[in-house]
Amino acid sequence: MRATAYVRFMKSKKTELFKFFTLADERNDIHHSACAMMRDFMEQMDVDNIKLMLSDIESIADFDTEIFIDKLQKAFLFMRMAGNDCLLSAEGRCNRCHPGVASFTFKGVNVPWHISFLFHVKEDKVVDIHECFGMWSVFPELEGDFLLLLEESECCMEDSDGTMDDPPF
Repeated sequence: MRATAYVRFMKSKKTELFKFFTLADERNDIHHSACAMMRDFMEQMDVDNIKLMLSDIESIADFDTEIFIDKLQKAFLFMRMAGNDCLLSAEGRCNRCHPGVASFTFKGVNVPWHISFLFHVKEDKVVDIHECFGMWSVFPELEGDFLLLLEESECCMEDSDGTMDDPPF
């Protein structure tokens, strides 16, 4: 019984969130819908609201949702540790795996680490997110050396023994 009440609570919170970020005539436009909300939350590295939007999805990008959120949280922590308070985003295009899907590259404001995601949207809900490794986007200055991958974001912060390095200062 508690699980059902929790699901209803989460759905009502999502509806409140959706109404807060959009106008009635914008809700059918992919640039002002759930996709736009997810883009905004990614730019702000707002894991709590990303988690809220994805709360009723069991798996994301072939990961358990909790594992995906954990990896995303570590990637955002790495971005913050690199000196980025928020991310810039640009719409891109995936020509390989998922053509036609809403695609965005997120780049650090101060340090150019970047990561790209595809947002799968159905019935104005983000139903899946995939990391994209070779997306064309409008950031001409993106360098491959600064590509951040969810799998590697954990490696960047921890040694093999699981402890963090001491800072060099």
